[in-house]
Amino acid sequence: MASWRKIIGMTEIMTERTILRPIQETDTVDLNQIMKNSEAMRYLRYSIPKTLEDTKEFIKQNFIDNSMAFGIENKDGGRLIGFFEFHNAEEIEDEATITYILDSDFWGYGIMTEVGKKLIGYAFDHFGFTRIVGHYEFDKNPRSGRAMKKMGMIADSEVMNHEHDGLKFRVGSFSVTDEQLRKEK
Repeated sequence: MASWRKIIGMTEIMTERTILRPIQETDTVDLNQIMKNSEAMRYLRYSIPKTLEDTKEFIKQNFIDNSMAFGIENKDGGRLIGFFEFHNAEEIEDEATITYILDSDFWGYGIMTEVGKKLIGYAFDHFGFTRIVGHYEFDKNPRSGRAMKKMGMIADSEVMNHEHDGLKFRVGSFSVTDEQLRKEK
């Protein structure tokens, strides 16, 4: 399997409405605007960068030289409207977990489904994963669960109880294997 963190030569990937590409420092203003939206950020594991300088540092730490993190650029507007990334759990080398965010102005149009379908297939073909997993807050973010289902992922049977920073919540999970995804096509 290729190195999960750095694969040289990441190329742009096109979908009908987006360009999936590396996130760069030039995306600082757009990403800062997306991440300032508390509704969009509510379910992500990242802290919200407060300033443009914080956002620039966030990009350097999380996205530069990371071929498993894709900026989502709107073809029509030519600006970054979100990101989609794969996290590899070191203890399970051939499995990845997805994280994504989309500017709330673009919610409800099927863009994340379009992006997810394309990138999950890409991840199986180029990163050597055999299983991809996604989690979502079961009671408060059912939209994310529906998006994962539309991406071709399958709901796992168990809803897990979690606690983080003193807050209790239930987490739903979807997953898909390379074999399952190919059967769908």
